[in-house]
Amino acid sequence: MPNSQRHAKPANLLARMAQKQSLDLDLMVQSGVLTAELVRDSINGCIFCMHLGDCETWLDEQADESSRAPFCCRNVGLLERLGLLRI
Repeated sequence: MPNSQRHAKPANLLARMAQKQSLDLDLMVQSGVLTAELVRDSINGCIFCMHLGDCETWLDEQADESSRAPFCCRNVGLLERLGLLRI
């Protein structure tokens, strides 16, 4: 599978997970709060995650923004730290 296709779903899930927590990853990268490398590393962490389906289901079931990422999310710690740095 081409690299861009392999990264598409995990990148989408990470963006949706951040959105649920009212985080704008693009803005955080642009403002220097977050590095593009860390975003790529986070996406790479999702690629081999055994819970992508669980993650997608959880995201689909959440009605509000501010929902804490589920424990199975490999990036829950990062997202929580970013929530403290909201810009």
